[in-house]
Amino acid sequence: MHPKEVSIFEIEEFSFGRKFGLLGRLYHTFLAENLKHLGIQKHFSVLVLLDRMGDHCSQKFIADTLHIDKTMMVGVLDDLGSKGFIKRISNPSDRREYWIQLTPKAKKHMPEIKKTVNTINKTILKELTSKEIKDFHNRLNTIYHNLTQLKKPIKKKRTSQLALAAGLLLIIPTFSYSQTSKPKDSVPSLTLDQCINYALQNQPALNQSILNIAVAKTTNKINLAGWLPQLNASGNLTHYFQLPTSFEANPVAGGPVIPIHSGISNTFIPELSATQVIFNPQVLYAAKTASLYVKQAQQASDSAKIYLLAAVSKAFYNLLQTFEQIGVLKEDTTRLGRTVTDAYNQYIGGIVDKTDYEEAIITLNTSKVQLKQQTENIAPQYASLKEVMGFPPEKQFNVVFDTTQMMKDITFDTAQVLKYENRIEYQQIETEKKIQHELTSYYRLSFLPSLSAFYNYIDEYENNSFSNLFSAAYPYSYIGLSLNLPIFTGFSRLESIHKSKLEEQIVDLQEFSLKSRIYLEYTTALANYRSNQYDLSMMKDNATQAKSVYGIVYLQYRQGIVAYLNMIVAESNLISAEIGYINALFQLESSKIDLEKALGLIPYNTNTTTH
Repeated sequence: MHPKEVSIFEIEEFSFGRKFGLLGRLYHTFLAENLKHLGIQKHFSVLVLLDRMGDHCSQKFIADTLHIDKTMMVGVLDDLGSKGFIKRISNPSDRREYWIQLTPKAKKHMPEIKKTVNTINKTILKELTSKEIKDFHNRLNTIYHNLTQLKKPIKKKRTSQLALAAGLLLIIPTFSYSQTSKPKDSVPSLTLDQCINYALQNQPALNQSILNIAVAKTTNKINLAGWLPQLNASGNLTHYFQLPTSFEANPVAGGPVIPIHSGISNTFIPELSATQVIFNPQVLYAAKTASLYVKQAQQASDSAKIYLLAAVSKAFYNLLQTFEQIGVLKEDTTRLGRTVTDAYNQYIGGIVDKTDYEEAIITLNTSKVQLKQQTENIAPQYASLKEVMGFPPEKQFNVVFDTTQMMKDITFDTAQVLKYENRIEYQQIETEKKIQHELTSYYRLSFLPSLSAFYNYIDEYENNSFSNLFSAAYPYSYIGLSLNLPIFTGFSRLESIHKSKLEEQIVDLQEFSLKSRIYLEYTTALANYRSNQYDLSMMKDNATQAKSVYGIVYLQYRQGIVAYLNMIVAESNLISAEIGYINALFQLESSKIDLEKALGLIPYNTNTTTH
């Protein structure tokens, strides 16, 4: 004898969470069925909220309003974004925050969505009067307010039930939302572009290379100062204890010379001298190479930027890859948890052996181990990203990304021709060749004389009494030219020319080796990109097929058609295919970065990247 049918709404002991949860699932199922032609089956409440609140809703505001876990919120927005219903726009007043906005496609379908919701509302409330409907909404609002005032959840399961109840309330468009303030997250959320911009401003190695540009410019000013007039002042204060001796002829014919003391006991001779270089080979060399040394420092900084952009991008994608793998493993663990429950129920019912239940537990535990391993990998991968960004280790941040934009940007034109001049390394060696050539020219011209003009002014003070030393001055001045002609330098000039020519040959050989290395990098990066692109298409197909197979085998197992071994194989194939697809996706993104670097196409002169 079967018990009579009973409704949980007739049993007061059932929690409101259970009752609202049932209503929410039934409501959502019917709503999704009526709107399935739009290509979405859930997250209608997000679209309704965005339609009501306008274009200035942050991800945090949506998550807080709809009581959606922040981690789940990222997946919700990615799903809607991949289907073209929302877009992320940077907040101009806070670059760390993004506004979530409806796309034209979503706005086009919003009237239909709201009409469908209103039709369902009218259908399920058709036996209520207008006043009763209004009171109903007010009471729902009261219940919601009372729930939010609870300081502590009654039980862990109760929290989930309250979330389901809130979900039912939020799909009703007549609910009144209020956006008073949007407190910022204590932990910032950074996109790839924001991580790169942060690194470009804070990475120590890059900042050092930028400082080297200023050092090169300052060094040029020092070297070129020789072209400007040089002004010097000097002075000598002298006191004679004994005056110098000189000799005069003896007025007596044939007599000895007569020693006499001549001069002044105290003298002070200040001198002001000015010189102006007219021609000097060394200063001429400094003038000709000044721009080259600045260019060399700038290219070293550009090279550091290219390395930094590639390193930050790869570290960012490695972290995202782990997050995606964790998401897949969480789904796998959830599926296996249901499988364990099914296997246990079938074992208790005598449908299967105990081994099926035990194997289900083993498989679940294995999935948990994999999930734990990937979860533990988050910390060192965050540390790696912080290190290349120059981000303080003690501070924290979250990473956010747009899956739709990532899939659009992952394609690359592999028909582009390799141009060596696009590589920063090739540009650096060309600059080095020019500097070395100028050095050779300098040694060749070093036989030329140095010519400069000078002017000296002397204001001489002399007196035998020190106290009266400055009572009178005897100034004089003169002007002239100074010529310095190197006649013989021990063959150093010729040997310097020979050495510089040999160094030019070394640079030429380095250029040849560099071209070979660039070509090897290009061919390797191109082959890896094409291979990973093919892998991605295959892995995507495998993931789709494996999911379909698992669904069929799961139903067959529950009906007792196939053994649990088939379930294990299907589950293993599914997790392998999904992880394989994620790995292929990020390997393709990484190989794209390598290919762009090999072709010299990484946009290091901008503050953002299109990766």
